[in-house]
Amino acid sequence: MSLDLNTTIVINLLINYVCTYIIGATWHKTKNKFKGIELVLADFILQSIGMTLVIFTGVLPDFMTIILANICMYFGAMLLVFGIAKFVGVTVLKWPYIFAMALFSGLYIYFTFITASTRMRLIVFTTMVIPIFLHTAYIVFFKTQKHQRAYTYPVAISNVLFTLAHGSRLINDLHDFDLFNYAALSQGESAMVIINELLMIYLTFSITQMIHIRLLNELDKYIGRTEKLLHKTRHLAITDDLTQLYNRRKIEALLGQEIEKFHTYKSPFSILMIDIDHFKRFNDTYGHDIGDKVLQDVARTLETSLRSTDIVGRWGGEEFLVILSNTSSETACEVGNKLLQSAQSLDLPYCLQKEILTLSIGCANMSDHLSDNDLIKQADTALYHAKENGRNQIIGVS
Repeated sequence: MSLDLNTTIVINLLINYVCTYIIGATWHKTKNKFKGIELVLADFILQSIGMTLVIFTGVLPDFMTIILANICMYFGAMLLVFGIAKFVGVTVLKWPYIFAMALFSGLYIYFTFITASTRMRLIVFTTMVIPIFLHTAYIVFFKTQKHQRAYTYPVAISNVLFTLAHGSRLINDLHDFDLFNYAALSQGESAMVIINELLMIYLTFSITQMIHIRLLNELDKYIGRTEKLLHKTRHLAITDDLTQLYNRRKIEALLGQEIEKFHTYKSPFSILMIDIDHFKRFNDTYGHDIGDKVLQDVARTLETSLRSTDIVGRWGGEEFLVILSNTSSETACEVGNKLLQSAQSLDLPYCLQKEILTLSIGCANMSDHLSDNDLIKQADTALYHAKENGRNQIIGVS
């Protein structure tokens, strides 16, 4: 079956138009997200312009259909290098490409107007475009960061395939070549155009895949950052900034849940209202910074002295509230005494003199007739009696 070169070139041009449209649409959707895509699009546009000019051979001047057409395609290939490099964050020296562009233009002018030779023009184009393909592949394989290679490999592979195709052209199609008119070239050149069509389609697919995978990666990162921010926001909403215990809003909500569980399952529980004795003296004597450290140390002591099922939060100022699940009033008082001992043994090295820290604790046990406010009021009343009776003790109300 005979392959008409002109028909093949027209089909190649139409395919290139479609590929350019795809890249253009992709760029339009992502132009503010990634760098370098505009240069890749410029490559496809220049390839289309160059091939369009070739179609008008014999109609337009040779300068346009030969020199300008091939300069557009060669320059487009250069822009692909810079586009991919920019996309992956790699710097490419410009001066070698400026020199190559000048050399390419000079050779094409020479072999068009001074010593007309289609064979030499093809040799010049093929020989000078292969290093561009190899450079693109080199950037991806050796200069691109590891996490980016996964989605840029197809682009590198397409450029390797372009290198092999154009290398085959040098070895085979241009062997014993002595024709003057490019449109009259052999079946081998038509096959070369078809191969170029297929590779152009693969390159287009590789570029769009590269962009879309990076978009997905960026989306995953954004979701991860959003989840972390949401988690942090939730943490701040329920956490006391100074002590890192639950804040009053959260401890009240947990107390409400415990009361619901009591009414549903009759699960006994108690609460401890805790106050640091003579806390004002720490602020007055050593300053508020030391007072804050005392609050933090008491908070850590309460956390480490309680069971994992118990809940502790800062109620306000120097007061803390503890919820003891499945705990009777007697057991709650035992827990309270343990907390008193832990507080007294607490070392306060930042105080200038030896300080003994003591607590006053009020204990209340949940019963059917109590609301959350009633339960807290009972514990608060018990705490008041503990302070009135000399502090450093726990008084319970059943």
